[in-house]
Amino acid sequence: EDDGANLEPADIIFVFGGPETVKAHKAVELYKAGIAPRIVFTGNTQRALVDQPHVSESVRDATIAIEAGVPK
Repeated sequence: EDDGANLEPADIIFVFGGPETVKAHKAVELYKAGIAPRIVFTGNTQRALVDQPHVSESVRDATIAIEAGVPK
């Protein structure tokens, strides 16, 4: 797994939606490492979010980032 050490700075971290939150946590790590000053999350409301059926993947992932200290 890449720790981001070999990544060049970017304008934005773009995260495609999906049923798991691994990408959201990785985006937070990259943000905190200074790779980019912003994160954009995408995603739709999916059946995979059984515990929160009316929450989109993007909102779920953004919430993870905000709770981890990424500014809204």
